[in-house]
Amino acid sequence: MPGSDRRFSTRDIHRSICGDAVAERVALTRAQRLRAEVDLKTAKLNLLEREGVLINVDEAERRLRPALIEARQLVLSSELDEQKKGDLLEALWTAFEKNWMKPAPAPDGKSDEETTP
Repeated sequence: MPGSDRRFSTRDIHRSICGDAVAERVALTRAQRLRAEVDLKTAKLNLLEREGVLINVDEAERRLRPALIEARQLVLSSELDEQKKGDLLEALWTAFEKNWMKPAPAPDGKSDEETTP
């Protein structure tokens, strides 16, 4: 914006041609800091995964599936009535699916959450 004399200062003209160096340095420093934070968090997660503290979803599912199968076999061979067996199996599957499995895409391209009433 022009000054009170309705003229642009040399500084204004320089900024319009070259940009605001201070603001650009601040923005660059901010971006570098954010990038460093992301890199640090990624490195920490990679370290935890290498140490076996964290595992990916596929590995978790691979490890938990045998337990779910065994629990299902125990329920089916129990002396519970059929209604209770069905309720228990449904609860086990729902808990496993909700907490551990990746949502499968629906045939129409929507996720299960979008198609569930």
